Amino acid sequence: MTLFDTLRRSRLARISLTRREPTEATAVRLAAPPEPAAAALPEGAPRLRDWIGVLAMGTGLFMAIMDVQIVTSSLTQIQGGLSASTDEIAWVQTAYLIADVVMVPMSGIMSRLLSTRVLFVIAALGFTGANVLCATAASLGQMIVHRAMQGLWWRDHADRVAGCVHQVPRGKVRPV
Repeated sequence: MTLFDTLRRSRLARISLTRREPTEATAVRLAAPPEPAAAALPEGAPRLRDWIGVLAMGTGLFMAIMDVQIVTSSLTQIQGGLSASTDEIAWVQTAYLIADVVMVPMSGIMSRLLSTRVLFVIAALGFTGANVLCATAASLGQMIVHRAMQGLWWRDHADRVAGCVHQVPRGKVRPV
């Protein structure tokens, strides 16, 4: 049923409630079966809402990849800003990667406990918060901890996007 049909039916229902005796034309219109939708999607086919969700997830994934590239290319500037040695600054990347690996099995468990939508929103907010904390880090220790937080949230980001991109085009969208 289209929006126009719904509005028309509700208008007719109000008109018939205000009159004492319905006319024959109103009775025929109210008794007529609804017209079939012209462009009905087959069951399980992705809707526009699903594609918007995939686009939002892809944008989040792009931002996370850009974050990794920016940190990798500016490690020498970070090293100078935090007054760290070459060995110490390597821990900024190492903490990120270790947290990323630790999160792999945990993201599977969390995806069974929470829905994809809720988990993605939590991961996006967590990653954004960890980015802000990295920007305000005043010492090497803080930077390492905040980069580890980014690694935890990044893994969940990547897993959710890969799963949704695999499901949506094939029409295997499950309720979330």
